[in-house]
Formats: sequence, C-alpha cells, structure tokens
Amino acid sequence: MIAWDEWKRGARGALLYLGAAVLSIVYCYSRLPEIKYRGFAISLLFANKVSARKFKSTVVDRTSPFLALLH
Repeated sequence: MIAWDEWKRGARGALLYLGAAVLSIVYCYSRLPEIKYRGFAISLLFANKVSARKFKSTVVDRTSPFLALLH
C-alpha cells in the first residue's frame, strides 16, 4: 500500500482510507462522551461508570463537598 505503482489501484486506493475515516468518525461519535460544561465533574462521571451517552443528562450536585451524583 505504500508504493502506489505496485498496488495497481490508482484513485480507487483512496476508498480504503475513506472507509477507515468513516469508521473512525462513527466510533468517535458513538463512544466519546460530550463533556461540554462538565470539566469539573468529568472524573466523577468516569469513576461512577456513567455511560458516555448519559453524560449530558446526568445531574451532578455542585454544592456537595463530594460532588454527589444524583440519579
């Protein structure tokens, strides 16, 4: 794959990289959590094993000294 002249694929070789890019985007969208406005409690959410999809909707009590997680 490194030597394009030996691979004999031409422009179709880009489809391999397109497929890898699409798979990477799907993985990142589905597995990485949204941490917007959650910088202070991100370690708490990971420690309590909250699903990445539930990061946005999980309520964290900011007034508690231990940042208790509310369900």
